[in-house]
Amino acid sequence: MGGVSAEVYGALLQVLEGKSRSVRDELAPEDDEDEEEKLPVANISEVAEVLDPTIDLGATIKGLASSNGVPNGVGKHKTEADDGIKREGSDDEEKPNGFTSYRDRAKRMSLIEAHLSLLEEHGKSFCQRARAHNSNEWRVNFPALTSMLIEAELDNTVRDRFGQIALRIVRMLRDRGKLDEKLVASNVMMRVKDVRAILTQLQFHGILEAQELPKDNGRQPSRTLYLWFFDPKRVQSLVLQQSYKAMSRTLQRIPVERERYRTIIEKAERTDIKGHEQEKLEAIEKQMLREWREIEERLLAQVGRVDEIVALLRDFSGKDTSLVT
Repeated sequence: MGGVSAEVYGALLQVLEGKSRSVRDELAPEDDEDEEEKLPVANISEVAEVLDPTIDLGATIKGLASSNGVPNGVGKHKTEADDGIKREGSDDEEKPNGFTSYRDRAKRMSLIEAHLSLLEEHGKSFCQRARAHNSNEWRVNFPALTSMLIEAELDNTVRDRFGQIALRIVRMLRDRGKLDEKLVASNVMMRVKDVRAILTQLQFHGILEAQELPKDNGRQPSRTLYLWFFDPKRVQSLVLQQSYKAMSRTLQRIPVERERYRTIIEKAERTDIKGHEQEKLEAIEKQMLREWREIEERLLAQVGRVDEIVALLRDFSGKDTSLVT
């Protein structure tokens, strides 16, 4: 979409942030029927007030680029050399009057609207007009975007753990529903034997489930059809629980690592050394202290990354699935 459209979108989100309720309130069950109507809206004027005035809004839109590279179409207007008409005080820079100020503001509003329209036409529908087609107000469907973010996070988890082919299978089952292994193999253009191994691996780790459909009352495995399917809510809960475990184990690792470097840490925290480590510590001690700080930084950074996943899967969705099994 480009950096300019991203800046416009950021300004829209900034305006909506002050009008939004908490994510949990927005996604409360009683609001499902009127969920879209209850979303906050922002008009273009509010977006323009927040947007950086130095950004050239027309630079990335064909046919709307600002003349002479002047941002937002605001700048010097016609002079005597442009139209042959001599004006008073032409020696000095022309001061914009009410008409020119209105014209510049109107052009700026038009460029902002053009960028918002591009964002609306995107496949992800980053924003949308509120109410009428020609409305001057815009909204962001946060629940829909949150669902897409959760879906993308689950896809990344499957790809990182099981590979690209497993991700293709998961996406296909999410889109098409329950399929047997022969249809899965046909759609991913692989041998049934290879697909069966991937399906079994994903089932073992709780990513996929299989529904048994016996062909007769004998319920023999050889006479049973297995339909594979992907349950996003269940996988979301599974990844969330695994994130809790990863965060807990990382936090438990910090005191263990700290104990390894306890002697040098206690020495560095002494009042006569703290702040003067370079002068009062030996080279080997400074090396050990540096190693400890790097280890602690990496572990805390890992906790922060996992915490972002927890925030997305639990808090942003508005539904606490941490206790769902």
